[in-house]
Formats: sequence, structure tokens, C-alpha cells
Amino acid sequence: MKVAVFSDIHGNYQALKAIVRDIKKNNVNEIICLGDSIGLGPSSKQCLDLIFKENIKYLLGNHELYYIYSTSIDDEIAGDEINHHSWIRNSIGENYI
Repeated sequence: MKVAVFSDIHGNYQALKAIVRDIKKNNVNEIICLGDSIGLGPSSKQCLDLIFKENIKYLLGNHELYYIYSTSIDDEIAGDEINHHSWIRNSIGENYI
């Protein structure tokens, strides 16, 4: 059984598409994302859509936890970083929670 594992896409939809395309070329039986597919980059929602469409198993990273629970779970986040995570949550919407 072939398993592909990736992580830390951080909203880079083009990179995620390339990874999925490469995985499919290699006849992989199972794909697992170790989290942090959202955040930083501009296409977090599109990344989630592709992960769900491709039925990729999905673990939550810290960026997904910030999306679900807000940045209040991490005392070290402040200022612009809080604003950034708020922007990501608003751009994705609450349907994915």
C-alpha cells in the first residue's frame, strides 16, 4: 500500500494542486494531510475545497485550530498576526468549522 503524506500548504492552492497531481501519477492508495493547509497564503478556502473533494485524510495543525477556536488559544499571538488569522477566518467562512 502506498501512502502519501504532506503538510504546511498554508493557503498555497497552486502548490497543493501540484502535489495532488503528482500523487495521483504515482498510484498512491491513501493521502494524508498533517495540517496547516490554511493560513498565510491567499487561497485557504480553495485548499480546503480540494482536500475535501479528493477525500484526503486530514489532521488539524495550529492554523486550523486558530480558525476553529480563534487565536486566543495561543498566548504568543498578538497584533497583526491576530488580524491575519481573523482575515483568514472571514475569507473561509464558518461552514468548514
